Amino acid sequence: REWNGVSTVRRAGHRLFRCGPKCRCFDGLLLDWQANKMQDRNHTAYCKGDRLFKKGQWEEAGAQFEIAIRERPEDWQAMWALGNCHAELKKPRKAAQEFEQALTLADNDALPNLRFNLGNALFDLGRYEAAIEQYRLVPKGHHVARAANNNLARAERRLHGGA
Repeated sequence: REWNGVSTVRRAGHRLFRCGPKCRCFDGLLLDWQANKMQDRNHTAYCKGDRLFKKGQWEEAGAQFEIAIRERPEDWQAMWALGNCHAELKKPRKAAQEFEQALTLADNDALPNLRFNLGNALFDLGRYEAAIEQYRLVPKGHHVARAANNNLARAERRLHGGA
């Protein structure tokens, strides 16, 4: 893929905000909501999706993130993760839709990562001006700022007829 480090940022991004050190997901105990008598199907589905994503099983992970969203429609973290699945499956239009929806609901701390991922999806769609706009919204000093600036330069070259 043309983007150095992009998929790593995508994979790391969605999990950072979800579980804390007290979550049973860290112990590998959250395998099935019925077996564990869990009532939070959203969280269970999200955690299953995260595990599948880390194994590279993006379609299966996406199905779990869709369950999480059905259970809690305002779950921007699951939308972000679903967008990451679509990006890995080379479905940038669907990825962009999920990232855009997540942006409307996300905490401010997540916005730079979401904007970066949205910029990448827009780039993949050939929507270079829109991608540039998203990359410019990543604050200087943020951990994805350097990658965003690199991708911004690539988008500008593509926009002006370069490679």
